[in-house]
Amino acid sequence: MQNPGLNEGFDAKLRSRCIIHTDNRSKEDIMFRLLIADDQIPDSNLSSEEDIREHYSKLYQSKGFVEGFVFMYNLIHFLKEYNYVVDCANNRSMAITLVKTKTYDVIILDLGWYPDMTLGWEIASEIQQHSSAQILMFSNRFVERKGKVDPKEVSPLELGKTTAAHGCLPVHKSYDKICMDNLLIAVRWATLRKSPDELLVAKRKDYSFKMYRHLSNVLLGTIIASVACLIILICLIGYAFTTGNNVEQKALASISGVIIAFINGAIYKYVREYQKSC
Repeated sequence: MQNPGLNEGFDAKLRSRCIIHTDNRSKEDIMFRLLIADDQIPDSNLSSEEDIREHYSKLYQSKGFVEGFVFMYNLIHFLKEYNYVVDCANNRSMAITLVKTKTYDVIILDLGWYPDMTLGWEIASEIQQHSSAQILMFSNRFVERKGKVDPKEVSPLELGKTTAAHGCLPVHKSYDKICMDNLLIAVRWATLRKSPDELLVAKRKDYSFKMYRHLSNVLLGTIIASVACLIILICLIGYAFTTGNNVEQKALASISGVIIAFINGAIYKYVREYQKSC
């Protein structure tokens, strides 16, 4: 029989280790941010296990599949209890949008998205174009399943090899407390294998990359706006000189000055943000 006091002490130590304190060069704690991307994440308006069961029982006949939504609901709260910041996405587009706009330390990605049971690899490849976060591939097919198995189904060993080839760590999903604990260990491994300085550098690199993308969009927009304004101003100035209206000439000069100042200000803002992030 295990000592309850020992377990409580270990649990407290585990929770405290989920926040890494940086050295004197930074007074802020590094809070690890996780993204869970899984098609069984329940809708955010469902706030209890009973609500989740009632809602998804009307949509799916499989009781086991419905319980998967309940498990994901509990898993999210379980990780939050260990001081992780957790974002969720239950569809592909939402997952990619979050990765593009936020910086994550670890991404927990479901392998099978009904009806495509290997869509996770494709999503992982797309995520890796925008983020350097470690991806944990979550699936209940990484171990041999009991009962009748489709002979066309890929073996757990081959699934694991393919997952590793995609740069992801396979983690078995079993819809129980042991699964939660194992996933927590994998998350801790993915976050704590780097020193605080390395984590800060990684976060700055991701932020710099996102700022570079914003800056590129701003510059492209300003170039298009500048060309459009230039064409309009040339037409209006030509008309003003033709009519000899000095008031219109001065007004057009003022408007063009304001537009140029606004464009320069927007560019300066993003350039400064990008410099700070480097």
